Amino acid sequence: MQRCALGYDNANPLCATCVTDYILVQGQKCYPCPGAYNNGAEELSIELVFAFGTGWFIGFIIFVLYFFSPSKLLDQLDAGETVAVKTSDFLVKLKIFIGFMQCFSLFPFTFDIPWSTNVLEMMKYFEVFSLDFFSLLGETINCKMQTRFLQTFQLHMLLPILIFLALMLAYALATCTRSKTYSETLKTRLYTSAGLIFYTLSTGLATRIFRLFKCKLIQEKWYLVADYTQVCFETKWNSFAIMAGVFGVIYVVGIPITELLVLFCNRSKLYEKKNLKTRFGSFYLHYKPAAYYFDVLDLARRLLLTGGLIMMGGESVAQIFLGIVVCAIWVIVLAYKETYHCMDLITVEVF
Repeated sequence: MQRCALGYDNANPLCATCVTDYILVQGQKCYPCPGAYNNGAEELSIELVFAFGTGWFIGFIIFVLYFFSPSKLLDQLDAGETVAVKTSDFLVKLKIFIGFMQCFSLFPFTFDIPWSTNVLEMMKYFEVFSLDFFSLLGETINCKMQTRFLQTFQLHMLLPILIFLALMLAYALATCTRSKTYSETLKTRLYTSAGLIFYTLSTGLATRIFRLFKCKLIQEKWYLVADYTQVCFETKWNSFAIMAGVFGVIYVVGIPITELLVLFCNRSKLYEKKNLKTRFGSFYLHYKPAAYYFDVLDLARRLLLTGGLIMMGGESVAQIFLGIVVCAIWVIVLAYKETYHCMDLITVEVF
């Protein structure tokens, strides 16, 4: 007896998985995909591995061009400080925009709300702000590179390591070949790039980790909500849970705490020492001295609005209430403390 709609699997709970030649799009709809490679396969498709390697090489080339790119400002003695100060306002506006787009694009996974098709489509394209470039390729290409949630989880956890490897290789190449007078400039570019990359990746990484622990009880079995073909608390899921715990300590907790410790230990010299401004200026220069740590608080806010709300469960009214409370408190704190040097930045953050 066919109890599920066309394309949906009768064998799995809640008609939440797809049959052969269909793939799950946005975690909600089964989309036709004749010959879909990974509709049940454990290994990654050759096309996906090739695309991942090609993307890494392109990223490496971009980093090399970035480190070797000329600039009139860099010929000045105080080039590093000048760059840090000049780019601070631009970077914070970019970070505010990226943070909003990331939270918005992850709403389908955070809230169990029947979003309209147009809104879902718009959210899907905004996933690129979490460095999910496959969201821009369209269903035809995504179809051939379709993966299960656990496979995507592995690739996502490796992504920061591969990106920072490309960044460090490009930096090492520039350090070995460029004049020593550019050493401070290169360090400034390294720290600025690393900070922006982590800021961009952090929300998506945390959301992916928390989604692994979101399970639902159906007929005395716990199923992974992100992929109802996977049963929670069994051997395979347990191994991924350990992996998620390790990466969660590193990505979700470790790196923000490291940033906070660096800023806290140097708090009396942050706005005075040139080397601190050039290396870490993108983290705090746009804030007033009393609010130097707000970059970490902003990161914690985004984690609460994505990963934290996921763990509360979609059936709880408290989930939406907590989201409203977090946003309201953040707006009040920004307006009351006037954390930014420039009022324009407060306006951009609030509205």
